[in-house]
This record gives sequence, C-alpha cells and structure tokens, in this order.
Amino acid sequence: KKRGVLLAVILALVIIIGLVFALLNFITDYLWFKEMGYTSVFFTELLSQIKLGLPFFIVLALFTWLYLKLMRRDYLKKVEVSDVTVSDKVISRVALAIALVFALLATLMTTSSLWYEIMSFIHKTDFNLTDPVFNMDIGQYIFTLPLANQIYNIAIALTLFLAVITVIYLVFLMSVRRPKMFQNQYEEMYDSSGGYFDGRAFARKLAGDNWKSVLGIVIRQIVILAGIFFLIVAGGYVLKQYQLLYNTGSVLYGAGFVDINITLWQYRIMAVLAVVSAVLFGYGVSKGKFKLAVSAPV
Repeated sequence: KKRGVLLAVILALVIIIGLVFALLNFITDYLWFKEMGYTSVFFTELLSQIKLGLPFFIVLALFTWLYLKLMRRDYLKKVEVSDVTVSDKVISRVALAIALVFALLATLMTTSSLWYEIMSFIHKTDFNLTDPVFNMDIGQYIFTLPLANQIYNIAIALTLFLAVITVIYLVFLMSVRRPKMFQNQYEEMYDSSGGYFDGRAFARKLAGDNWKSVLGIVIRQIVILAGIFFLIVAGGYVLKQYQLLYNTGSVLYGAGFVDINITLWQYRIMAVLAVVSAVLFGYGVSKGKFKLAVSAPV
C-alpha cells in the first residue's frame, strides 16, 4: 500500500507540475496577444490545438494503456511470484495513470510544436512548379516536408520515452509482484565442504523457468521498441534525401553531382537496411541469436 500511495503521489506531482507550466504559458500568451490586440488569433490558435490535440491524446493514451496492459498480463501469467503487496486493480490503475500522464505531456509537446505545420499542410496549395530531381511540386517542400520532419523528431522522442515507461512499469511490477528467482535456500548456494559460495549453483537457480519468463518479457519489449525505432530511422533516411535540395556544403546551393549520384542512393540504401535491421534484430533476439541481433544495426 505504501508503494502504491508513493507512486500515486509522484504521478500526481508530475501532473500538477505539468499543468502549472501549461497554465503559465497559456496566461503569458493570452496577455501578449491581448496587449497586441490579436485575441481572436490567440483563440483561433487555441481552438486549432484542441482539435488536433484531443484525438492525438485519446489515441496515444489508448495505445500506451494497451501496451502496458499486455505487458502486465504476460508478467502475471508467466511469472511465478512470491508475495502480493497490491491488488490487480491497483496495478491496472497505475498503468492507466502512466498512460494518461504520458499522453498528456506528449500532447502538450506535440500540439505546441506541430499545430502551425499541420494547419499549413491542411490548407496547402500547389505552386505548379516541380523540382528537377524528384519531380515534386514545390508546395510539398513548403507545406509537407516541414511537417514530416517534425513528426519524425517527435516519433523518435516518443519512442525513447516509451522505453523509459517500459522500464519504470516493469520495475513496478517486479516490486509489487516479486518473482521467485531469489527465494532459494541459502545453503544450496554454498559448497557443503568448505562453506564457499557456489557460483554454479547460483547460476543454475537464475537459469530456472521463472527467470526465463522474466527475461522473455524483457526481450519481447525490446523487440517491439527496437522494431519501432528502426522503422522510424528508415523514415528519417527517406526524408533526408529531400533535404539534399537544401544542401549548402558545396560551392553550389542545392543538390550537386555527388549528392544526386552518391548521397541520394546512400540514403535510400540506408532506409532499406534500417527496415532489414528491424526484422533481423527482432528475429535474432527472439531466437537467442544475439550475434545476429547485434550485427544487424551495425
């Protein structure tokens, strides 16, 4: 109960701090727009952020909650625990609270940085001019590419935050549902003749089915997160090829001979390799072929 209360207090503090900062930013922006005589623009921006943020919040909160729910179900189903300190309802509520807090913070961060790009994308117009490399309308570079780059950066950040949440929730599960992996008799860990610590016996205890169950859950989450990460990286390489038209590293501004004939194909190959790495990493980790899993990203 004490652990549950402490976690609830921490989550409440995080929510309160986030709401305080959001409220301060809201008041500051409103006073500035009011002073400039553009309150209508302020409320237009606010309404646009609400329209964009509410669906994003619902989808992300639902996804995170289902993600944590599946992890909790696998843990409680496959791992033999030694003691029960909190009820299943408390564990479910903690998962829901984590999902809501994560979705709220991510929504505030996303809507504040993406609303203008999204509105520009929604109301985009064609320039009826195409670039000479990809034969795309110039409007795609003005309205679509900035939004895609922002989405890529946010996706990377959300994946890293999801990895942190995974570790936190798994540690929470192991604290309130302690697995029976260290509950062995101490005399079995020591050599009967001299009383010395028997490392082989200890290793055999850790190699039991319960330890394999915990390790299997960890591996599954790693595979999921790594797969998502590599797919996002592949999308990043796809976006990089369009950035070549903005290249300022040579004498000319834009894509030069080396960019078109070498760097462009390098980015395309790296995008394909990132997708292949996602598949090989997941296969290698799940099958215990760690050399294959490690060599795939390299």
